[in-house]
Amino acid sequence: MISLATRHRDSLQIRVLAPLLGVATAAALLVTAASWWFGQKSALLEMEERFASIESTVARSTFPLNSTVLESLSGLTKTQWVTLDAEGNLVSATLPIDDQDIGQFQALRPLDSGWHPIRCEGVRFMARAFHRVQSGYRVDGVASVAVLFPRSKVDAAARQAALFPLATGLSTIVVVCVGIWTILVGMIRRLNRLQQHVERIAQGDFDARLEDANNDELGRLSRAANVMAGQLDQLWQQVHAQQGEKLLHQISGGMAHQLRNTLTGARMAMELHQSSCPIEDQQDIDVAVDQIQQAENYIQRLLSLGAAGAGAPDAKPATITQCIDDLRSTHRPVAQHLRVKLIWDVAPETGGRWVSNGSSFCVAVSNLVLNALQVASVVEIRVASGRSDGQAEQCRVQVIDNGPGIDPVVADRLFEPFVTSKPEGMGLGLPLAQRCVDDLGGQIDCRGRDDGTSGTIFEFFCAVKATKPK
Repeated sequence: MISLATRHRDSLQIRVLAPLLGVATAAALLVTAASWWFGQKSALLEMEERFASIESTVARSTFPLNSTVLESLSGLTKTQWVTLDAEGNLVSATLPIDDQDIGQFQALRPLDSGWHPIRCEGVRFMARAFHRVQSGYRVDGVASVAVLFPRSKVDAAARQAALFPLATGLSTIVVVCVGIWTILVGMIRRLNRLQQHVERIAQGDFDARLEDANNDELGRLSRAANVMAGQLDQLWQQVHAQQGEKLLHQISGGMAHQLRNTLTGARMAMELHQSSCPIEDQQDIDVAVDQIQQAENYIQRLLSLGAAGAGAPDAKPATITQCIDDLRSTHRPVAQHLRVKLIWDVAPETGGRWVSNGSSFCVAVSNLVLNALQVASVVEIRVASGRSDGQAEQCRVQVIDNGPGIDPVVADRLFEPFVTSKPEGMGLGLPLAQRCVDDLGGQIDCRGRDDGTSGTIFEFFCAVKATKPK
């Protein structure tokens, strides 16, 4: 069970408000600190102006700075005064000073422009000093004067400058958080309804509908969920239909298997009968055997779509020469019957190379050639081998035709079973070719002709070796 604390921690309100509250608080504190700093600078600037006025008035004055005069000046300027002679000894002061405090005033340099912190009798001051002009001729013996401004007034000015932005920032945070919380409550209520709606869809209730007339993101998301439910309903119906088709394919596969056995028996019987027939009947029997062989091969292609693929027990290595010779003899009659010009361009160095499965190689090329023969008047087969980027040697096979090209409707699904643009086609040739190329560890692709004319290039690569694979 999820604890209440965990639920509150994971609540959307908390996850939205917590960062917002943190950022707003940090901004308010930053503004407060800046106001404090500016208030302090303003107070120090005011002290600077007051000290300059005091220095310009007292430094050149001729009246003696005795205790009575200092008390009057202290009352007028709201400051404390300390006078020292030329040797740094205390002359008079407006506040009690013991021997330990004298050193602080002796350390003051009248020419320094900065303020020095001083503590006397537990009270903090900001102090600066100045020289008296012609101090050696004065009867009071005062050579330098230190003026002490209470530090509490500087701090009070800084606090007063920071108090207003701090109060404004905190009150703004409270108002904003309350407003956002109110808005979030309404949004969370709508999100909860949307969540329940999606959960019903996940449980298979595709008829569920959520009405949200708002045109914001949540409203559009609700309508998208309704559309998704409708699409899932259609998909679910298609899955049921596909299950029925799968069963039909299994039944047809069994029938195809039995039909292949029957055709094999018929072909063997024809071949036995051929040995005892007169020579003048041999040609007709050859045609019959060839037709049975083609039907048997087509049934084998149909069954191969569900075969295991690479590593089949009947996989036997073969040379490119052996495969090409078989393909030439097989497709020559078909090309002549269809009146298609068939061109074989096999690089000499490729002929002696070995492929791991001669049957898969022949089936891949055969299906690509048969596919091209049905749509073109010229079909060229190019076979070459080579190495690229230090990889193992590969054989490249290109089947090039001058047909109308690939139908855009099926261009993205050419190698899927039962996908075809031909009215009489079953869409098994290209999937079977891809399966065979996969068995050989290669890749197959399709594109338009490089010279810009109409037609198609089917190309695949597969690994070859110079010696017979074990």
